[in-house]
Amino acid sequence: MAEALAKVKRRLGSDAMILKTRVANRGGLLGVGGKVVAEIIAQAGHHPLPDQGHLPSIPERDQVATSECPEGAAKPVNNSPNEAATSMASLSREVTALRELVRQTAHDARRVRTPLIPPALVGHYTELIQAAVGDEIAQDLVLRVRQTLSSKQLTDPERVRQELARIIADRLPVTGPITLLGGKKPKLVALVGPTGVGKTTTIAKLAAEFSIRQNKKVGVVTLDTVRVGAVDTLRTYARIIKVPLGVAGSPREFERVVASMKDHDVIFVDTAGCGILDRAALDELARFFSVVKPDETHLVLSSTANVEVLEATLEGFKALGADRVIFTKLDEAIGLGAILCSLDRAEARLSYVTTGQRVPNDLEVGVGRSVARWIVGGTSARGWHVPAA
Repeated sequence: MAEALAKVKRRLGSDAMILKTRVANRGGLLGVGGKVVAEIIAQAGHHPLPDQGHLPSIPERDQVATSECPEGAAKPVNNSPNEAATSMASLSREVTALRELVRQTAHDARRVRTPLIPPALVGHYTELIQAAVGDEIAQDLVLRVRQTLSSKQLTDPERVRQELARIIADRLPVTGPITLLGGKKPKLVALVGPTGVGKTTTIAKLAAEFSIRQNKKVGVVTLDTVRVGAVDTLRTYARIIKVPLGVAGSPREFERVVASMKDHDVIFVDTAGCGILDRAALDELARFFSVVKPDETHLVLSSTANVEVLEATLEGFKALGADRVIFTKLDEAIGLGAILCSLDRAEARLSYVTTGQRVPNDLEVGVGRSVARWIVGGTSARGWHVPAA
């Protein structure tokens, strides 16, 4: 750089104005094997600042000085405004072309992965991806449609959606509603899951469903004695629904409270939220269940979570015997494809879904054909009603 500055002084005079300097790599591949050069843009003599809205022309003798220093030789750079504008336009075109190349490469890569999808089904495949259905499952679904429909039927978008919904419904594992034990003893149903997914509200909805709508004798037990306000919230729900609430802070207390409700038809157990990495909390919950084993353990998950989180949570709670899933917040989810993908891979079954905060409303039995129609149709889940199985 020092040699280049000296060269500027020799060529343009001691009063030359330095406009820009930089050190750059030239040649090579991706910056490897090139030469380091020093560049200086300078202007001879002194030129007053231009008036607003007017740019001065640059004298022909203004030049770029480059240094043949040990770092390497620089290529001359023109500093004409017209040439600079042309250079910028050229650079813009190159960037645009590069973006198009990346887009086309990604498109071609997807086409390579899905060579058997006929053109008539590409749009439906894209809609499944947008509904959060995984790429592998989306491919399998549309290829099954291709096998079951005729070429003429494939050109009818509504007929294709109906067939997609049927195939998804058949693939979506469900349990049906909670069934009671016929008066021999109360059925013990526990809800487990991460914090903030809606376990307590779902407990209240289930208790109201069986107490008010089905006229069953319902009891509620909470093991969540740590979270601030958890017991008070559930106590408020219990008072409104008119069901007894028991609080258990230890496995032995849990056993005692359940025994006190032995004449009930069903007992719902609320638990403290815990993440799959919180081994201490999971182990503590396992100790409760080792003393009083639930007849059913439902894992409560939010449908707004991505499929990776859902799969990890499903796997993490298997040790507690959670093989049934309640998906909450369907009214807030962008796409319900994650429900299908996570259940499919974890070999778990859907029991209920919730579509809002209202108690006892906004709770429905998980029905495959209804969830499938939502995935395929992409309509809002707010206020929808799942017909009885």
